[in-house]
Amino acid sequence: MMKKISMIVMIFALTVAIFAGRQAVAAEASDFIGTWKLKDTDHSSFNVTLKEDGSCTSTWGVGETGTWKLEGDRVTLSWTDGWHDILIKEKDGYKKLGFAPGVALTDPPSNSSVPEKV
Repeated sequence: MMKKISMIVMIFALTVAIFAGRQAVAAEASDFIGTWKLKDTDHSSFNVTLKEDGSCTSTWGVGETGTWKLEGDRVTLSWTDGWHDILIKEKDGYKKLGFAPGVALTDPPSNSSVPEKV
């Protein structure tokens, strides 16, 4: 019984330590609206523009269109070709995760990079 309690306490302490290091950052739509320089799977740069009406455009390939939605500290961009990108606001800047068509947003990303607002 004592071993079980010790294990529970240890798991609780580890969970608290993990979440203490990852502080949620409040985000607003205005933090993301505008043009961003991103990188794709081949590390090639392209621009994405998030518009106030919830639409977005991209210079990737021949150009893409899609929609975006604010969810907590991030925006999820859904593209007509099936790709999804997530821009996350963190305390030290932003992070971009890219998901290929068919890859769940809960799976590891197909690519990631540090976005730059231009």
